[in-house]
Amino acid sequence: MAIFHMSFQNISAGKMRSAVASASYRSGEKLFSDKEVKSYFYKRDVMPEAFILTPKNAPEWAKDWQQLWNEVEKKDRKANSRYAKEFNVALPIELSEQEQKDLLTKYVQENFVNSGMVADAAIHKDHPDNPHAHVMLTNRPFNPNGTWGLKSKRENILDKNGNKTYTKNSRFPSSRKIWLVDWDKKEKRQKFNRNVKQQRQAKAEAKNANEKIHNIRRIETLQRHYSFDEKNIVAQLSKQLKTFVSLENVDEKQRMLFNWKNSATIKQAIGQDMTKQLVTINQQEKSLAEANQLLDKVVSRTVKKLYPDIDFEQTTIAEQRELIEETDSEQKVFAGGELKDRLAMIRTNILNQQVLTFTKRPFASWLMLEKQEQRAKETISDILANKGYQLADIKRTKGTLLSYFDKKQQDVLKKNIKELSAVNEIKQVVDTQYNNVLSKTFPDMSLDQVKMTEKERLYTAVVYYNPELKSLEKRDLDQLKNNPPVQFTTQEHAQGLAYLSGQVKSDEIQNANLLRVLKNRGTQQLFIGEAGQDKKISARQVEQAKKGIQQHNQRNDNFRKENMPDYRAVNYNENTPARYLNKLLSDTLMSLLYENNQDQERNKQKNVPLEFEFELDKSKR
Repeated sequence: MAIFHMSFQNISAGKMRSAVASASYRSGEKLFSDKEVKSYFYKRDVMPEAFILTPKNAPEWAKDWQQLWNEVEKKDRKANSRYAKEFNVALPIELSEQEQKDLLTKYVQENFVNSGMVADAAIHKDHPDNPHAHVMLTNRPFNPNGTWGLKSKRENILDKNGNKTYTKNSRFPSSRKIWLVDWDKKEKRQKFNRNVKQQRQAKAEAKNANEKIHNIRRIETLQRHYSFDEKNIVAQLSKQLKTFVSLENVDEKQRMLFNWKNSATIKQAIGQDMTKQLVTINQQEKSLAEANQLLDKVVSRTVKKLYPDIDFEQTTIAEQRELIEETDSEQKVFAGGELKDRLAMIRTNILNQQVLTFTKRPFASWLMLEKQEQRAKETISDILANKGYQLADIKRTKGTLLSYFDKKQQDVLKKNIKELSAVNEIKQVVDTQYNNVLSKTFPDMSLDQVKMTEKERLYTAVVYYNPELKSLEKRDLDQLKNNPPVQFTTQEHAQGLAYLSGQVKSDEIQNANLLRVLKNRGTQQLFIGEAGQDKKISARQVEQAKKGIQQHNQRNDNFRKENMPDYRAVNYNENTPARYLNKLLSDTLMSLLYENNQDQERNKQKNVPLEFEFELDKSKR
């Protein structure tokens, strides 16, 4: 069944958009921009079906993409000029390709072209399950002789006697803007807005009904795998936790308890009596642990029944839980290649979500966390030293010594104690995250001997080159170091660079792995380095992406500085995959990654003479 989607936007100079570039991307045509003196071209594996519909009075050249949008940019030269409107609409998958085109053409002709707009339409078929169309519409009408007309004019405001009016001391008469076309009036398309509102309301009601049915089915699915005693335990734990014990609910409960405990601990440290709350939290944590233990048992039992071919030694309980959630959600048992792909994406999603599960602000880098921790400790120590105290005295006195300081000093101490606690929690989660990922990829790794900064760089490389977390042997890394594999196609390079430069939205990227790489600062640089070595990618595309990243990161850094006074931006140097991996995979690090393996080889060689002697003795016997 088709899912309705339609969205409108303006393509304007004020947003640093190019009408020629937009038309090139949507149509798949190579177009030259007179304004920028350069060509735009976005190669696609599946060429869009593009066409232009023109109204009466439109000249013949309006049917040519390049001339049409260059003429638009020549006519509208202001810094905030709106070159075009655009809407994106999903096409019903139940219809044939010709029926989809006919439906789109009829709708565009009746609603826009007949009103005087030129419509540049492109049907995208990159994914068979997501046919959709982009339609760019001109904002300016044509005169009867085929020249551009006016969108609006100024009209003087007259008094009751028909004389011009003036505002205060202005020597210019007061005037108002009169639209010569009704395309931008709020009254236009009101019927469409009402239909959309009604459709969305009906969709929301249907979603709520489906969720209720789905929840009932999910509960029934879980209950089918519970024993009689386990059902009683679920009922008791649900009462204690004040929420029904399910995979989603216990995850949410765990996040809530973490935040509650963190807040209560801080208040306790600064002198507030939080004993009662902490007792309740501890009781619920015990109940939650029992619930998770029970769910793990049920999930493991269910996975073995539904997916007997899964390698359980290589699949964590967290991955199994997510697999059961998706099985329940889609009411489908996955098999073959689909199961393999689903597990790979589950692992990827767990990696990305784990760090942010217990933290409200994004993690930037281990160095930034250490700087935050150091600054908080120094601030606390400086204030405490004025009265002869040290940082350890806060814990020793259970926070009561804070009362010896004035209100301003107490506020600073409380803020930095909370900051220090949050940083330590984040560092613990990040450390666990890195160790989990790296121990799977490098089972012989000496984790305790590797610096966190090196773990971070290794983590980035693993996320980029080994998202499925396969165990890598030394020869795999040697090959990776000497000849880094290309992870994405030319089309994905072009699409990724367009996304980074702000020309493509995230919902237009079908490859989830590509989108994940593009949203991480570390892996972004590996992607740009790889795309820059693609001979079919121009230097201009790469430079636009770099500029887009710089602007995006600057906005994020400014936001973080406003909310985190000690925040320091983390800048990643430009690099190619080969240089990154060569610098990362040094001989010293390689020895740490495979130290245990080397020890086993040495022990094995030592045992060879003993085994040989045993065989000789055996032959004698």
